[in-house]
Amino acid sequence: MLELQNNKHSIKKYLSWYFSIAFLGALGELIYLLTIPSDPKNSILFGYSASRLVLIAFFLSSIAGAFVFALRTWRDQGWVQKLDALLFADNKISNWGLVLSGTVFLVTGLVSLVPISRFGQFAAYAERLQPVIFYFVQISFQTIILILQRTGRLHWNSLTRELRANSLMFWIAAGCMTIFGALWIVVSRTGIGIRPTPQTNWYETGVPVLAIQVGISGLIAALVAALIAWISRRVKNLPLNSLRMKLKGWGGSKSRGTVLDIFLGITIWVLAAFLWTQAPMAPNFFAPGPFPPDYVYLPYSDAASFDMSAQYALIGKGIANGSVFKGHNAYHGFLAFLHLLAGQDYSLLVTLQVIIFAILPVIVFFIGKGMQSRFFGIFMAGIVIFQELNAIASGNRLNLSHSKLLLTEFPTKIGLALLILLLFLWLRKPGKKFAYAFPLGGVLGILIMLRYNTLVMPFCVIAGFILVFGKGWQNWLKASVIMILALGITISPWMWRSWKISGNPLFFAPKLVYRLKLEFQDSHEPLPPADPVPDIELESGSWES
Repeated sequence: MLELQNNKHSIKKYLSWYFSIAFLGALGELIYLLTIPSDPKNSILFGYSASRLVLIAFFLSSIAGAFVFALRTWRDQGWVQKLDALLFADNKISNWGLVLSGTVFLVTGLVSLVPISRFGQFAAYAERLQPVIFYFVQISFQTIILILQRTGRLHWNSLTRELRANSLMFWIAAGCMTIFGALWIVVSRTGIGIRPTPQTNWYETGVPVLAIQVGISGLIAALVAALIAWISRRVKNLPLNSLRMKLKGWGGSKSRGTVLDIFLGITIWVLAAFLWTQAPMAPNFFAPGPFPPDYVYLPYSDAASFDMSAQYALIGKGIANGSVFKGHNAYHGFLAFLHLLAGQDYSLLVTLQVIIFAILPVIVFFIGKGMQSRFFGIFMAGIVIFQELNAIASGNRLNLSHSKLLLTEFPTKIGLALLILLLFLWLRKPGKKFAYAFPLGGVLGILIMLRYNTLVMPFCVIAGFILVFGKGWQNWLKASVIMILALGITISPWMWRSWKISGNPLFFAPKLVYRLKLEFQDSHEPLPPADPVPDIELESGSWES
């Protein structure tokens, strides 16, 4: 009896809060609407146009309705019980309400993120409807929370326990969000890095992901998640299920989940490889063309330099013509391997590279799946696939790297994603699974061999160890030693080669010193050469040459 009374009290409390927040939201949108400067040419009443008056009437009615419902919910317990029975007694009504509110939240949320200028000739209407869109986002989100709470699918106590169990990660995430939010405010207000100056080192704008692509990714993820749930319910009723449960490897839900994740990963890989290889490539500074006689895109500038460094190895001159200080050595070796398979057919070589690089959305899928769910993993993988398609399509407009260019940025991105995945899998249970430190060090070693600016990453990872393990200094010291040992083993062959050729095992030191002096040294002082070993450079001339 006491439990029933508490349940009724909680329903009353939730509904009261629901209508009170709806009241405050409508009041805020009305105030915003009234503060927008009016157009005297179209004024009808009180200086407002007809469309503005319609919106004001909508919010006034919403304010009045929310106020009346909140007041009656607080005073009339019998009315609350009738409303609860009407909305939540039937599971079908609750489920349809959840689907409808979720759809409204997804659609209005995406529309609210689209800049007004993107609506073209309908921009004026979009600007007027913006307060209504924001209000629908709020109401639909409130409704989702209310339905989940009332149907027992959302447990605040379990969420609180999760936050307490992962309090360190929560505070780290909150701190990062606060820092980056403050940086965004500073940059947007001051224009640092946005307004070009002779001293700025900021690069060009990144590749965007369109709002419609975000919606498509979410829709596909939702459909796949629903299909998996439907199949799992159907499989339980199949006669063969009892036999399958007896087979080795299918004895538990964990094993079946692992097989399902592997299948989804392979599917994502195949889909990404197919879409990226089929995407038409636009001429780029690093891949101009296509030129006769074979009409393919040929590498130029940095891409041509990397390709030449790889092909020196194919004629017995060693990677980069025997230079150990040039940098990007891991990518030179990767290109040499691709040339062994594709020969001088650059079209085939790029296709092979794209197929291998399509592993990135798979890694992102496992990151998202580990963080939240398969739905989130598929959603994030879809975002990565769309972003790369946009990068390939905008190659002639944005001077940025993508998977079809012979550059090191994309493989570095793959390495960083793999680094995040390994850290996430390990540090959820930091007191165990120290074996993760070995592949972690290997990935860091490969990243250093790809780009020397990733030399800072081992220090960042060790700082993360200190934060996670806290006072358990033995654990973070053990993890750091294992990781550095694996890193050293990974780069030791090139260190030995560097020592044999130049007498300096630290192959990254000359270029690192050169870059630091380039940034901080007086411009009148002569700079040392970046590469002590002479190398053959590209001849000056046109792209066609």
